[in-house]
Amino acid sequence: MPPSLPSARSASAERIVEAVSAFGAAVTARTQTGIGEPEEQLRGPVETLLIQVGAVLGLGVSPVGETPLVELGSRPDYGVFVDDVVVGYLELKAPGKGAVPQAFRGRDRQQWERLRALPNLAYSDGNSWAVYRFGELVGQVVTCGGDIRSAGASLRVDAQAFTALMSDFLLWAPTPPRTARGLANSIAGLCRLLRDEVTATLAVESRAPAGSRRPFTELADDWRGLLFPGASDERFADSYAQTITFALLLARAEGADLASADLNHIGQTLGARHSLLGRALQVLTDDVTLKQVLISLTALTRVIAAVDWSRLEQQAGDPWRYFYEHFLAVYDPRLREDAGAYYTPADVVDTQVRLVDELLRTRLGSVLGFADPGVVTLDPAMGTGAYLIHAVDRAAKTAAELGAGLVDSAVRDMARRLVGFELMTGPYAVAEVLVGSALRRQGADQGLRLHLTDTLADPWVEEGRLGGVYEPIARSRRDANEIKKHTPVLVCLGNPPYDRHQSSERTGGWVRWGDQARGERPILDDFRSADREVNLYAVNLYNLYVYFWRWALWKVFEAHAEQPRGVVSFITAASFTDGPGFAEMRAHMRRVADEIWVIDLSPEGHQPDVPTRVFTGVQIPVCITILVRYGDPRPDVPAEVHTITFGGLREEKFERLQRLSLDNGGWQSCGRGWRDPFTARSGADWQACPALLELLPWHSPGVKTERTWVIGPQAGILRARWRRLVAAPIAERSELLKTNRNRTIHSTPRPLPGYGDLTTHMLPLASETGCR
Repeated sequence: MPPSLPSARSASAERIVEAVSAFGAAVTARTQTGIGEPEEQLRGPVETLLIQVGAVLGLGVSPVGETPLVELGSRPDYGVFVDDVVVGYLELKAPGKGAVPQAFRGRDRQQWERLRALPNLAYSDGNSWAVYRFGELVGQVVTCGGDIRSAGASLRVDAQAFTALMSDFLLWAPTPPRTARGLANSIAGLCRLLRDEVTATLAVESRAPAGSRRPFTELADDWRGLLFPGASDERFADSYAQTITFALLLARAEGADLASADLNHIGQTLGARHSLLGRALQVLTDDVTLKQVLISLTALTRVIAAVDWSRLEQQAGDPWRYFYEHFLAVYDPRLREDAGAYYTPADVVDTQVRLVDELLRTRLGSVLGFADPGVVTLDPAMGTGAYLIHAVDRAAKTAAELGAGLVDSAVRDMARRLVGFELMTGPYAVAEVLVGSALRRQGADQGLRLHLTDTLADPWVEEGRLGGVYEPIARSRRDANEIKKHTPVLVCLGNPPYDRHQSSERTGGWVRWGDQARGERPILDDFRSADREVNLYAVNLYNLYVYFWRWALWKVFEAHAEQPRGVVSFITAASFTDGPGFAEMRAHMRRVADEIWVIDLSPEGHQPDVPTRVFTGVQIPVCITILVRYGDPRPDVPAEVHTITFGGLREEKFERLQRLSLDNGGWQSCGRGWRDPFTARSGADWQACPALLELLPWHSPGVKTERTWVIGPQAGILRARWRRLVAAPIAERSELLKTNRNRTIHSTPRPLPGYGDLTTHMLPLASETGCR
């Protein structure tokens, strides 16, 4: 006769109590020998305890000790398998540390900040046990009676509470997220953990003895050769993590069974529609060593495998639409800020696309607008493809208005005339989905011209040949370079990233540095002035949005003499419209264009009230700018510049944008001088007044130290830093100074006007020996 349910429960409880007692006896015996680290004394007994508890629950439990790469700092002690499927991870701490990682300090706390992204993680110091999911405590912390270091077989635990905790841990299965935002939240931390693991592993490999195998270093070198020359290890790790994450998401969205197929097979299946991402998934996970190193890869795959994409579509309509912005806000808010990866409001995108369409149809002879067979449209920083999607929708609207079979045919053929460049894998993957979907809605042919590439990179540098397995990846960069060099573009539009940086940083690619091998100067030099006073402010040119402006002007107006017409429309920071350091940039814009429109969306200035901001998370003033050239260049005739200002609340600005036309009232004329600001022309009386700079004998943009160590909250701190600098050997002083082209340890700055000749009292830093 089978036992009754109460007696079965009682027997299970007794077995749990016995297992814990045996665990206590084993650990105490090891502790008293004094051999090994405290955590190591727990390992064998913990493995036995997990197996015994699993048996009570009817589960085949296998704790697998992780490879002891201590340098990684993010590896839990065990991966715990149930019936050959990993269900979670267990991290052991020295007895007495507890199982509440929020109270940890130092290295333990840093490890917790990484591991908290895991979906099922147990902590134990032998005395206390706790389970966490995505950093949140599940149930309660269970603490044994007695100290495991001395209790021996008398160690006791509340059998019911301990069984419940172990059941939560060992019976875990991913819960399908109910919303796209929830999915973004759950995978962003795992993607970040994957990135950190790769970064740490690359650092470990860099210190390995000569002749050691370095699989991640080799993979990073290949990736740089194929797509991103000069990419740092950190940037490779980010690309690696985002590529795998979004390739798996795409595969799951298209119905792939991630739970039963290996990653190579998933990559092959995905490659049928997304060749680059499918092959990238295969290449990045092909080496068995890579899979063994990355604990987060297994967890990430299992979480995404549980996603019910049809359910997300039923609830959200289009789960991809805002997905990347939600993802990036959790994955890396700093990267989101640096990359300018903010979702561009639909009203802004629609206004830019609509006004460009107006130019195409009424002033450039392309009567079908974006649907015209001669219009090639490019977004050089496409993000998730919003501008290209709106261009498709605008073309479809034109087709509906005209009702012409020719227009319908042109819309269906748009895929070959839409081009998008993107640097980050995540938004690139989303753009493939959203732009492809927009084209399919209009019956357009496929064959998207979307490329994972660095827009600013030198188009004349080819990737190394690495064999057929890499071909779909190499082709993306190769095709992008061909477009950069040889494809005339009539329309360039978008929202390029904003990232201001120091003049010494190696950013800006070919635009800023030129092609030394070919003897070509940087095209950014066209934005530099020969005027020394203007050059005091030239540091403001070192910004990604400025580089993208220069690239777009070159591509549309200068690179293809056979097509002199063109339009460029960006929404960017507004600093270039009136800043003194951008005077030559404005002059160049006036030289290459015939007409310019500037829509000032931030008359409230810097750090305006949030309700007035077009981008709620962006504190700097922004504007929409449109440049057009109607025919052959006229470099001796400055373009006519118009401006209009939209103030008020965000919604009020959007309403005015929806009604705006290039021909309606409200536009004001700007000055016609080459370097004049793109602001409304003042009255005759005001213009007759001398400029402030004409009245003052000397001016400066302020203190531009370009280094932070010379600024401190207390004089004592600054003295200590100075002493360290002048006491250092000459060979080290340049590094401590942070030498750039303006200041070296051998230079002697000129004194301020009015202070006479102080050079006899000033020594270069190479000669300084103490404080004065």
